[in-house]
Amino acid sequence: MAKILTGKEVAEALNARKAADVERLKLRGIIPTLCIFRVGNRTDDISYERGAMKRAEKVGVAVKQVILPEDVSEDLFEEELKKVNEDPRIHGILLFRPLPAHLDGEKARRMLNPAKDIDGSTDISQAGVFTGSGSGFSPCTMRWRSVRFAFRPLTFRTTPPTLSGMKSQAAENARWPPSSAM
Repeated sequence: MAKILTGKEVAEALNARKAADVERLKLRGIIPTLCIFRVGNRTDDISYERGAMKRAEKVGVAVKQVILPEDVSEDLFEEELKKVNEDPRIHGILLFRPLPAHLDGEKARRMLNPAKDIDGSTDISQAGVFTGSGSGFSPCTMRWRSVRFAFRPLTFRTTPPTLSGMKSQAAENARWPPSSAM
């Protein structure tokens, strides 16, 4: 019987693991802290921020919010980003983008400390995704999808999936299903 692949059971299992990891860190005197860095009050950013804060709370991660006004100067923006980059009590930064047009979003992306870039926007994180080097972080959505499928591998009982109705040569040549999905 087919089972619908939902994220709920995966999220619950991951939350339990992450909560245990957080507790182990707290026993060593480390309080994992996420910085949510937002400029302005875009409705979609605020909604995503609420979700991120709720997920952090579920696993015991502290959250520091840096909320700057839409008309913040480039200098003040960079000063605040530099502060959280250099703060050893902050372990991850979620920089909301796009930034308002008067701010240099590319410069901000390059300023972000790759070790704290939890959304995979720095060059080091992006290179790590493509090279498999393990450096940096992959973007959250991509990471969630890969974790979800690794948690419950798919198996295909008929033919491999096709792209636009055409089998690719690679799919025809590959053993199906892949051994990692069995």
